[in-house]
Amino acid sequence: MNRFFEIALFLWSCCPLIADASPQDFKPLFDGTVIASEAHGVWESPGYGWIASVTESDISLYHYTEAGCMKDPASTEELAFLVKYFAREGSALWLTARPESATIYPFEQATSLPASCQTAIENTVRNVFEYFWSVMDRHYAFFDIYDVDWDARKAQYADKVSDDMSEMALFELLGEMMEGLNDAHLELHAEIDGERQRFRASRTRVLGPVIDTAFANQKKYKERQEFVNEWFFGTLKNVKKKILKRGAKEAAGGTVVWGKIKNVGYLAVYGMQEFDDDNEGFDYQIAAVHRIMNEVVADLADTDRMIIDVSLNQGGMDEISLALASHFTKEPVFAYTKVAYESNAAPQKFFVEPAESGHYTKPVTLLTSDVTVSAAEIFVIAMRALPNVNQMGDTTSGALSDILSKTLPNGWELQMSNEIYRDAEGTLWEGKGIPPDEYIEVYDAENMDKSVLEAIREVAKRIQ
Repeated sequence: MNRFFEIALFLWSCCPLIADASPQDFKPLFDGTVIASEAHGVWESPGYGWIASVTESDISLYHYTEAGCMKDPASTEELAFLVKYFAREGSALWLTARPESATIYPFEQATSLPASCQTAIENTVRNVFEYFWSVMDRHYAFFDIYDVDWDARKAQYADKVSDDMSEMALFELLGEMMEGLNDAHLELHAEIDGERQRFRASRTRVLGPVIDTAFANQKKYKERQEFVNEWFFGTLKNVKKKILKRGAKEAAGGTVVWGKIKNVGYLAVYGMQEFDDDNEGFDYQIAAVHRIMNEVVADLADTDRMIIDVSLNQGGMDEISLALASHFTKEPVFAYTKVAYESNAAPQKFFVEPAESGHYTKPVTLLTSDVTVSAAEIFVIAMRALPNVNQMGDTTSGALSDILSKTLPNGWELQMSNEIYRDAEGTLWEGKGIPPDEYIEVYDAENMDKSVLEAIREVAKRIQ
């Protein structure tokens, strides 16, 4: 998820925005000294709630809600690095990190910066509570999916808020307000008395209970996290040792592993990020994906079909997901749309565009689980749009939206889902996950050491 696009503001509803800017319309925003004159002005972004003030030499971002306004601390250089391109048509401005595959964020020209953005919000318990509630009310997209009445939550907790309550008491109260929102992208982070605190309402549907049972049935490990780490990294090691054996290859620091299971190619992708450890820029990361996939496709070219295992993939960047998918088609294929919650913009369409080289168009089977989340789920819906792909395993997590972050007046960070993704057929999978074409058990509490490994073997058996 992009740092710049984790900044949120008030939702304006003055004017419909166009979302039809194409890659060829975009120009560099900042040359290191001067910001393009066409982008100068004050700009409002519906749905994401950003206000950007742009001058010849400065970009300032603000968080704006009905509860107040906060200036983002990011510098002009930091913002310009993450939003490298712009397009302008009349009173509409578009910003993006990468015109070819990244999200294009629409802005509408405003007359001036709101007066409240000139004054910092006082850090009081009541102001933190009000700002937290307002941000969620404006930007969280899925209260209806989880059957949570946010107005009722405010009424329930407002009287429990007092300016003399401790930081921990406030943190726990805000956490209680989010209970029931089983969203893997909804979190609250804080530092209290020198210790980091994290609240997350969600829990994996399958793996969490399986680990609870397996941990309770063993005596070697006293700490649950130690048990989880040993199982997870042991599984990654055993995929190479016991499934692929001597033919295993890897790249991107072990994020990508591939080899053969008889006549079946096997590719495991454990994350949609850090494909190039030397550079965080989008172009470098995407180029690294293509270099790796060209090698993978060349090595597996003589196989009859391929398994792509994303059962332990916890996401990263959608752009990487699309770049990976581009090696499994020779024709452009419409994959999905996305739009911010209550935005005036038309949904942006995303396509799987064929890579320049290294195509594998034989049958492909995706292996998924309830750990498959975020950008990994974007990869799943992109791949499912291709005619040569099917899915086995278990239903994915159901948290597709990019993460929108808000800094509260006391410095705590709130992360949430504010985008609505729909697949090529218009289906919304948020909150329920993407079901497989064929169910296969991925995790086994009675034999955790063989979890995932047995699922891989079963997929290979069924498709050979």
